[in-house]
Amino acid sequence: MTLRITTSVIVVGLLCVALVGGQEQPPATGGATPLGIRQQRVERMMEDLERKFKSLKLALQQNEPERAARLQQTLNKAKELLIQKRMSDITKLLDQTQLDTATDGQKALLADIRVLLELLLDEKSDKDKIREEFERLSQWKADIENVIKLERGEKRETDKLSNKEKAQAALEAKIKALENVIAQEKGIIGSTQSARAEGIQGLGKIAGEQEGTRKKTEAIANQIAKEGGDEKGPFEGEPQKPMGDAAPAAAPPQSGNPAASGSKDGEGAKGSKGGEGAKGGEGAKGGQGSKGGEGSPMSPSSPMSPMPTAAPPTPPNRPAEPGERPLTQAVENQKQAEKNLQEGKGKNAQQDEENALANLQKALNELKNEQQRIASLPPEAFDKLAKKQDDIANQTAQIEQKMQEAGAKAGGGQGGGGQGGGGGKPQPGQQKVQQAQKSMQQASGGLRKQDPADANRQQGKAIKELEEALREIEERLAQLREETQLEKLARLEARFREMLAIQQRLTVQTALLEKKRAESGGTLSRADRNAVRAIGDDERRMEAIRSETEAKDAGLAGKAHQALEIILDDGTSVVFPDVVEQLRDDLINVGGLLADNMRTDSYTASMQKEIETTLEELIEALQQAQKQKEGMGGGGGGGGEPPLLPNSAELKLLRAAQLRVNRRTVALEQARPKNAPLDDVLKGETHKIAERQAEIGEMTIRILERKPTQ
Repeated sequence: MTLRITTSVIVVGLLCVALVGGQEQPPATGGATPLGIRQQRVERMMEDLERKFKSLKLALQQNEPERAARLQQTLNKAKELLIQKRMSDITKLLDQTQLDTATDGQKALLADIRVLLELLLDEKSDKDKIREEFERLSQWKADIENVIKLERGEKRETDKLSNKEKAQAALEAKIKALENVIAQEKGIIGSTQSARAEGIQGLGKIAGEQEGTRKKTEAIANQIAKEGGDEKGPFEGEPQKPMGDAAPAAAPPQSGNPAASGSKDGEGAKGSKGGEGAKGGEGAKGGQGSKGGEGSPMSPSSPMSPMPTAAPPTPPNRPAEPGERPLTQAVENQKQAEKNLQEGKGKNAQQDEENALANLQKALNELKNEQQRIASLPPEAFDKLAKKQDDIANQTAQIEQKMQEAGAKAGGGQGGGGQGGGGGKPQPGQQKVQQAQKSMQQASGGLRKQDPADANRQQGKAIKELEEALREIEERLAQLREETQLEKLARLEARFREMLAIQQRLTVQTALLEKKRAESGGTLSRADRNAVRAIGDDERRMEAIRSETEAKDAGLAGKAHQALEIILDDGTSVVFPDVVEQLRDDLINVGGLLADNMRTDSYTASMQKEIETTLEELIEALQQAQKQKEGMGGGGGGGGEPPLLPNSAELKLLRAAQLRVNRRTVALEQARPKNAPLDDVLKGETHKIAERQAEIGEMTIRILERKPTQ
């Protein structure tokens, strides 16, 4: 921060030099010295600035190399333009009273000083730099994840090639287990068809058989996923029944007998959340629930919305194994069949069972084709694998080259190609990516020597190094998110403070107009009615909210809407956006009561006070969030993107929202005319309070569904 302030001071100093140098000089009155002295003063200012530039450049080199490089560029440009020499020449011209020549020289010099200013100030804002770095790191993350996926596939193929007999035995075990499941599913279809006439009593008995068959399908799918490289299968954690005679006893233990996978009951249960157990899934980033928050760049479904019922996705960091996708779809068909059987929907259940059978048959065909492919692998398969490994190594090298270029740019260098063109600022994960590329090259060499064991070892090493690179990138991304969120929190706090000051002024003005109304027997003058309309417009106006600059001219509702867009863009909050949306709606509502209905009564005043209270509560929540994030010292680690507001702050906002509904209900009751029905305006307010109560119920459900945070 101190260095940035110093830079600003120097820029201001250079600007002063430009202004002093550009001022019209007074005419000489009998001697050359006054003008010469003034020009010498400007010259000394420039000399002093040059010394400060050099000193600041040294101070910035370590922590802000880009700024240091810009200062050096400015110094070089000043030397190229001969600024010091030309100032000295102008001083001599002034001393010799050659005013016309000196003035022309000053004008040219002033233009060049402005060039230096533009060069010095041509910096991207911190916000732009953070956004660019975030996008760059996100792209590298996606590229590395793709390379990991390719390398896992390459390693899996090397495994099969190194021990064809073992791979075929494992496939044979799964084929026999799957054939058994298919036979059972066919029997269930026949039973369902026969029991449809009996209705729910007959069909309900078959649901248990379908469940048992599904568990066996899940066991095979889990085993395939783990052989593909996952730590556990997509359906592990759900109770599973042993597959009994479905798996042959002859299968070697190390082949991964699918019968064994059914015994791991309850481990790491994700239960009906389906697929959360699968490694490598991005999971859901915080959306906005019913508000339709953005997914991601950085964007699957929202954690506040109901869990999807689609098949668990294949982890993104490896290719799907033969039979894996149709098996996961078959499981979903079987689950739906169970549900329909329990509800007595025989026709629908049979359709689901037939779909499950089709997917089971598709998985069986994929497994048999894979078995035949492995059996017929020729000796030259090693060369093909080596070429593919070279391609993956080249892709990895390209990622490292991009990292190197970004580091050279950040370090103020000239870019620099090749391995060792270095000298730049190391990027997160760069060293690990470079090491992974070398491991891949060694794996390629092992494949060409037909040494799959060594190649497999190097491939595993490359995958591990790439995963470490990913961790470094993700840590930096988390840090950038934290910095961005702190900036957003500060902006939002400033916005709400500004809104609170305006609302307090409008509340006072409304009270004064109501007092005037009471003093005049219940009527307002034309000027006072116009004043009420103006207050209402200031409350509800939504125009001119496209940018930060235009937001200054927006009404309170417009300012609230822009704050809401900032929160929705962040996409990590549950209650926060709903509360701000309600604030915006309240501002529009109270604006209508004033501008359209000329109501300055106690109910309108109570709503204005509630708006003030809401703003105060939002400011307090933002202050709490900033203190907490600053105390954490950045970084998020594990658990996905940290929310803009912690759960504790959001829960307070939720409680406050409910209390506002309670108070608003009381205020409405107090505004009800005695011994008279509600007028149309108050009837409308009753419906709005009911809608607000329903919204709070939805907010409560979403925050309960959200994963715990700090």
